[in-house]
Amino acid sequence: MKEFSGKGRLRFLGDTNQTWLILHENGQVNLWPIFEKKFMELRRERVVFSAKTESLSLKKDKQSEILFDCYRIDGKVIPGLVNLKKVGTMSIMPHIRDVLGEINGRIVNFEANEEGISITADS
Repeated sequence: MKEFSGKGRLRFLGDTNQTWLILHENGQVNLWPIFEKKFMELRRERVVFSAKTESLSLKKDKQSEILFDCYRIDGKVIPGLVNLKKVGTMSIMPHIRDVLGEINGRIVNFEANEEGISITADS
C-alpha cells in the first residue's frame, strides 16, 4: 500500500530548515512532514538503513539487528539507529543530509509506504 510516491526535482534547503521540496509539474510537496511522520511510525521497529551517493532508504526488516528510534528535542525530530548486538547508537541525520545534499537539484523518485521510506536520484 503506497502512502505517498512522487517524482520531481529535489530542492533540499538543509536539515535545520526542514523544508525538503519535490518540485513537479503540478506544484510542490514538502518531504519533511512525510519523513517526520514515517520516523515516528518506524520508532522501535527493526530496520535496514541504506545511504548511498544517490539514494537512501529506511525499511522495516524483522530479521535486522538494528532498531530504529527517534526522539524530539526542542520540537525537532532526531532519528537514530540502535545496534541490538552491540552497545551504541548512531544518528542517521548526517547521512540523510549528505545524500540529499548530493542529489539536490536533480530529478528524484520518492516513496513512503507501510514498509518505510526511500528517495533515489533518477538516472
